[in-house]
Amino acid sequence: IGLAVAKTLAARGASVSLVARNRERLASAREAVLAAGNGKADVQTFSADVRDPEELKQAIASAVDTFGTPDWGISCAGIVIPGTFVKQTLRDHEDQWRTNYLGSLQFTHFVLPHLEKSQRPRLVLIASGAAFAGLYGYSSYGPAKFAVRGLAESLRVELKPRNVSVT
Repeated sequence: IGLAVAKTLAARGASVSLVARNRERLASAREAVLAAGNGKADVQTFSADVRDPEELKQAIASAVDTFGTPDWGISCAGIVIPGTFVKQTLRDHEDQWRTNYLGSLQFTHFVLPHLEKSQRPRLVLIASGAAFAGLYGYSSYGPAKFAVRGLAESLRVELKPRNVSVT
């Protein structure tokens, strides 16, 4: 989803910052986004694991140093480890919680002060259909995505007076 969104924005001429933990996949994503931009977009990459607050904070600061105040902040980080509750380990649950929910929470915490300086700030938190109903085999994934949705719904109300649109 994140790659598709980045390609769409690049095709419209937006400058795009990509943050991911895997440098090889990040480089590949950059090439795909540049191609989609057809020479109209600047695309930069910043390596960070959304589960590591210091890495993520630094990546966002570097992106802002590179491009200036962002108009949009989009959190698409996510992993899924399907399996029934009784067969999954606590580590499976923790890994998905840390990436899917805490990654979005930390991203929001670090990008919001920059977004608030924009004339038209928009925060986008990508959840999942699993954020609307419990699904068999996704008891470790769904709750984390429910939490992302809950965060977005709360922030939509809290940030409205601060002129930040939340999707």
